[in-house]
Amino acid sequence: MSGRPGTDAALVARSKAGELEAFDRLVMRHRSRLYGIARQITGESDAAQDVVQEAFVNAFRSLGALRDGERFGQWLNTIVRRQALAWVRDGDRRPETLSEAALWGIPSATWDTGPDAPTDVVERVRESLGALTHRERRAMVLHYLEGFTCEEIAAKLGVSAGGVKRILHDSRRKVRREVVEMAEAEKERRGPRRLRAWIDGSVWPGRWNVSDHLRPGLAQAVCLAVNKEARTAEEIAARVEAHVEYVREVVSDLVEMTVLTSPKRGKYLASFIAFDAEDRRRLMQMVPEPAAQVAERFAAAEGRLRAAFEKTPLAASGWAWDDVIWVMYAVIVANAGVSRCEGVGYLRPWPDRPGGGYYWLGGHEDVPGLPSVWTTGLNCSLSSTGAHTGTFWTWQIEREWAATTSSGADRSAIFGLLAEAPRAEPEIVELVEGRAEEVRSALADLVKLKMARPRNGKYELGIPLFSRAESDVLTPEVDALVKPAVAEIVIPALRGVDSLLDEMGYGHWREQYPEWHCWLGHNISGEALHYLMEQGVLPRPGKPVPPDFATLAWERGIDLMW
Repeated sequence: MSGRPGTDAALVARSKAGELEAFDRLVMRHRSRLYGIARQITGESDAAQDVVQEAFVNAFRSLGALRDGERFGQWLNTIVRRQALAWVRDGDRRPETLSEAALWGIPSATWDTGPDAPTDVVERVRESLGALTHRERRAMVLHYLEGFTCEEIAAKLGVSAGGVKRILHDSRRKVRREVVEMAEAEKERRGPRRLRAWIDGSVWPGRWNVSDHLRPGLAQAVCLAVNKEARTAEEIAARVEAHVEYVREVVSDLVEMTVLTSPKRGKYLASFIAFDAEDRRRLMQMVPEPAAQVAERFAAAEGRLRAAFEKTPLAASGWAWDDVIWVMYAVIVANAGVSRCEGVGYLRPWPDRPGGGYYWLGGHEDVPGLPSVWTTGLNCSLSSTGAHTGTFWTWQIEREWAATTSSGADRSAIFGLLAEAPRAEPEIVELVEGRAEEVRSALADLVKLKMARPRNGKYELGIPLFSRAESDVLTPEVDALVKPAVAEIVIPALRGVDSLLDEMGYGHWREQYPEWHCWLGHNISGEALHYLMEQGVLPRPGKPVPPDFATLAWERGIDLMW
């Protein structure tokens, strides 16, 4: 049976009939997942891409042997695994470090180690493999993954069968010893439970900056101690192993910041969802599959996005596609586009906070071995009456830090002037209220941050400014890409979130669940960006990235940015 149009079975049937376009669609549909399998086994990005490419070539040649087109995906999985393992077996091409997940049969060190695995098992296995030699790792792969006998391995390694047995025995013992030693060392250095918190909204600086109040380890441990159940100060002190008077001081501070609430007199509860490590692990299992599907759609649309951008005044002014590709994908598509098209939408309004801030809080216990999942954060910095600036942010990209000494108000004022037109320094000094040396210092800081640059005796913006003209051209193209991706992939993938959160024990904050739909949606689009980078669609940024990486300015009120 060929199946419904667009299914694997239908596309396989058309491919067998000689339609190359149908096979191209199969490649686009499955390549992200196959890349993940190959990367897991080979441990190298370039090798994984080569393996997947070779697998598709072999699959096309052997397509006639596939009887059930609906099993095309499983059939491809088998081909990729075999070829990746063959790549590993080849001692001349084998990387120095084998993927630990592949060696030990862990599904993926990036995503999940199983519900019963300790939270730091992946990190310990990763470190323990450093104790094995190249020959020991290769013997382990051949025996435990490939199923070769000791005699067969002996022929490949040029040693006796008895020698292979000794290698395997010594390797197992060495790894066990390393893991035990690291576990003991971990007990010695383990401190209070750590919380990784994040914020959606606006935080006031100074006394009311909630990030400063959550920075101490005791404050983080207190939040995690009351993330599901209200407790007294004495009960919290016992759980975090701290003196009750210290705990009372921290609790009082966090209550004032509305980080904790007191549902019953003398008892305290976190006012936001702070996930235990294992809950976070389970939640992140919902991300990789839809992320791979979204990445396929984003990758297929690159030509259309590029063509649309090249019609804008911004392109006509000299900005090239390569200059803005990260801005387009990470901010305009994966952040603003997803936010605009997401069915649930952000909670409105943000809760008012002490000191004038307004934001939602979220977080999770931070332990080694948790999934390292990208997101699509946007940090807004400078703002004027006519324009804003924003910078793409995710935990996994380290940004070059540039110290500034000038006033943020002066920098915003200069930015607003440059958003209108390039200007010479004397004109800037004249138009910005303040002492001339302070204005010059702010201008120098903008240049250091690469937000401004000198050109032909004047200063202009150093980042792309998206105006209403760009919005009119790009918004229809972005929405045509993002709306169906959100409706057909992201929203269906998150239908089980509410019941999962209830099961985990966070039902007391059900009104916050919609915010988690949005955050998980941005995890999905963030991981899609990660896949696009691994596949070469997005250029791999440096370490650290420069201050202006994936940074843009936009006119207030344009549809493109919400």
